Amino acid sequence: MTISVDSKRPDIRANLQFIGLQSAFWLTFFCQNGYSYVLLLSKGYSDGQIGILLSCQSLASIISQPLISLYAEKHRSIPLKRIIAIQLVIAIGAVFSLSYLRTSMLWGAVIFAIIGASFHASFSLVNAIGMQLQNAGFRVNYGVARGFGSLVFSIAGIILGRLVVKSGVNIIIPAFILSAAVMVIVTLTMITPPALPDEIPKAVSVRKAYFKGAVQFFIEHRTFTGFCLATAFLMASHAFINVFIPNIVSSVGGNEADQGITRSIAAFVELPIMVAGGFLMAKFKARKLLIVSAIFFTVKAIATLFAGSLGLLFAVQILQIPAYGLLIPASVIFANEITREGERVKAQAIINVVGMGVGYMAGTLLGGALLDRFATVSVIIASAVFAGLGSIVMILTLVEKKKNSTQPDHLSADRSLPPNDSGSSSLSENTLHESSVS
Repeated sequence: MTISVDSKRPDIRANLQFIGLQSAFWLTFFCQNGYSYVLLLSKGYSDGQIGILLSCQSLASIISQPLISLYAEKHRSIPLKRIIAIQLVIAIGAVFSLSYLRTSMLWGAVIFAIIGASFHASFSLVNAIGMQLQNAGFRVNYGVARGFGSLVFSIAGIILGRLVVKSGVNIIIPAFILSAAVMVIVTLTMITPPALPDEIPKAVSVRKAYFKGAVQFFIEHRTFTGFCLATAFLMASHAFINVFIPNIVSSVGGNEADQGITRSIAAFVELPIMVAGGFLMAKFKARKLLIVSAIFFTVKAIATLFAGSLGLLFAVQILQIPAYGLLIPASVIFANEITREGERVKAQAIINVVGMGVGYMAGTLLGGALLDRFATVSVIIASAVFAGLGSIVMILTLVEKKKNSTQPDHLSADRSLPPNDSGSSSLSENTLHESSVS
């Protein structure tokens, strides 16, 4: 059962609303995540302590999403937009409490865990809304909407960076509250698709799939296991630079405004890959794109190591296109190619949680510990080492996959992305979280 769409006007409205939702999310995301590290430094926390607090945020997001998913699936009569609105209200309260946070690790961990379990966990439902609209007959273009999100993120980096320099880092608290309030309004005014009997939002159900059978899945899919290990190394490498970019910018003479510009450039250059990703995936094999992506993770880390000036550091961000920007869509296609129809949801969950979520969290924890003991260059070296390991594992895994066609990877005859999974490129972006342009 689908909604009858007799004209382009409903499609236009649905696309504009989904663009607004994606844009509001990434604006809000930058307000909270872009300067959390600097805010905690200003409150007297050490680098190691900050790494722990931000890891609590990531861990809470990973754990909470399956629980929220289960609730959403059991109560399909409740629109997802209402659940998102509730999550945002909770996040607003948690971020507001940062105004009164001093140096307590306990309360800091509680606050960031709440932020992770509420706001960061809401992204899976944001993507699920897009899928619901597609299932209801609206032709929603996810790539364009996500591209606008990156554009808004890049603009926010420039504006908020200047505000931080002018008014102090505490400005991110009211900025988040204001942007989150706008997101609530945008969310609640969206079209509400009917609750179809057979509708299970894939971006939601994928979050609980990793609770069952993950170990057996790894045993039966050796190539996929190697791919997830390689992705974990790459995401740890990404975290070393992405989370601790304030230290890297400061080491070459930059300030808070320059930190925002650096993040903005990295987000802005992702636009082409977001909009044209489908075309690229159709022209090249996913395994080749994954190898290219892994290599450029290493190239970017090494280039960052030798970026001795602010201008060079800005230029290095262009490498975000073939590195992280290419990894996200290629990983989705690859998972769909090497697993059977009934296994694809679980595969996407494992990529998000084990490959990306755990890898990013590990990089955050280790990076904070390194900065407590060594100079800033230590996290860049660690990023290069982890990227190199990820590249090696990725190459060996995919070359082995090509040579050994008898391994139990359950390759299906249908090696193309199923029509109903056209929106699944959103699935692998849900953890990170917050971590891409984040």
